[in-house]
Amino acid sequence: MNVVVCVKQVPDPNSVGQLDPTTHNLKRDGVEVVLDPGDEFG
Repeated sequence: MNVVVCVKQVPDPNSVGQLDPTTHNLKRDGVEVVLDPGDEFG
C-alpha cells in the first residue's frame, strides 16, 4: 500500500508579518515558513 500525504508551508505564526497596503495580502518576502500544524498529524 502506498500512502501520499500533501503538506503545506505556511508563514510562522510566531513571526511578525506585514500586509501589502494595496492588495491586503501578506508580504512573504523574508518571512520564515513552517509546516502547517494540522499537517503534522498527516
